[in-house]
Amino acid sequence: MLTMEQLKLETLLGSKESAVISLYGGGGKTAIASRLASEMASGGRRVLITTTTKSYLPAAVPLFLTDDPQYFSALKNHFRNNSLAFLGKRVLKNGKIEGISTDVVEYLRNQLQVTVLVEADGSRGLPIKGYASHEPVLPPCSDFLAAIIGADAIGSRISEDNVHRPREFSTATETGQGSIITEKTAASAFVYMLDAGKLQAPRAETMCVLNKADLLKDPGETALKIAGFLCEAKSKPGQFVLTAANKNNPTQVIFRVTENSIHPEVSCVVLAAGKSSRMGQDKLLMPCGSQTILERTLTQVTASGIDDIVVVVKPESPWKQTINPDKFKIVENPGYYKGMAESLKAGLTAVSGKSQGVIFALADQPHVPPLIYSQLIKRYRERLKLITCPIYQDRRGNPALFDRRTWPALMNLRGDLGGRELLKKVDKDEIDLLETDCHSVVKDIDTPENYREMINKED
Repeated sequence: MLTMEQLKLETLLGSKESAVISLYGGGGKTAIASRLASEMASGGRRVLITTTTKSYLPAAVPLFLTDDPQYFSALKNHFRNNSLAFLGKRVLKNGKIEGISTDVVEYLRNQLQVTVLVEADGSRGLPIKGYASHEPVLPPCSDFLAAIIGADAIGSRISEDNVHRPREFSTATETGQGSIITEKTAASAFVYMLDAGKLQAPRAETMCVLNKADLLKDPGETALKIAGFLCEAKSKPGQFVLTAANKNNPTQVIFRVTENSIHPEVSCVVLAAGKSSRMGQDKLLMPCGSQTILERTLTQVTASGIDDIVVVVKPESPWKQTINPDKFKIVENPGYYKGMAESLKAGLTAVSGKSQGVIFALADQPHVPPLIYSQLIKRYRERLKLITCPIYQDRRGNPALFDRRTWPALMNLRGDLGGRELLKKVDKDEIDLLETDCHSVVKDIDTPENYREMINKED
């Protein structure tokens, strides 16, 4: 299965060209660097991997050494026809590559116009670490800093077996050696790493990365706990993310961290590409008060405060000319006749790469009020379950909210069942049912009788 664009690690970094991205900590720096480099190179960016300490050469990446007086011209020639290379100073006896100086990083970025990925410290293969006085070694020109911890650190003890430099780690996090590393300990370690990073690269954007999310029993709960501690700390990252760098879809959780707030972003996809076969005409063009049915639905979604709204329409739809492109993303679904799943997938591929969840709204539910959308988002942000949906008198309704961890499964759906099919497969503990007294969540407009009922109620 191919990785969705929205789930790639690259989406965490924006679109800045010729960036310097520095990674430090433990728990999979090399895997993350290799994955990032591969994603960027396959997208047409030229990427140079390097280290300011020592690291192993990633598989199948050409090696260049600064001990060779012709290294710069060789790199320049290489990047004329290739997109990926590794630069070090020399190969050591143990097979590792000795790193370059931070000054060389800035020179290469400016002269070669490449993105530079820097491994800026070592951790002896352990998931978490304390720091000696000379670490990390971050280029001051870094545009992004990624402080990384392996999820396998959570629940382990502070010892030589689990922590690189446990004495320094205990001092920095104010925890005793031998004690259990909790989510709070991990958050303290992140803060410690951020402070060190900002001293060396003060203008860089920052993120905290908990890698190996696939090892966690409840990734959502762990993410909420760590992010909660981070938002209370003096030093905060711009983002807190859970990743599984070795999996097909590596970005599992994204939180924007603000003052006293963690903010998983939510998009909305309005499904407006149905055939209206039972209505006998395009039902979305039919009047609903002073608006059409679709216009009323879009008004309700917009009033909820959702910023990223995607509207999926048929190729011949008149809505492409009438919907404001400054407020909505308009996406055509040429396979609309195959069923709702095709519209769902077309919309999903257009949502923001920074969104953690997406609400699927039915265009023919114009009386679902903004409050329902707001309540779904609020509940989701509190619990971060895989699926959150409203329930009215024991009947499951729409709209429904799907976490990004479900998106690969949604992309494999076929036919007219849509997200209902996934509800059968997801663990019940990961489905959050929001009780409501709003009858509209279980009512849509499929037939002339449905429409007359709606009009009569409005009258």
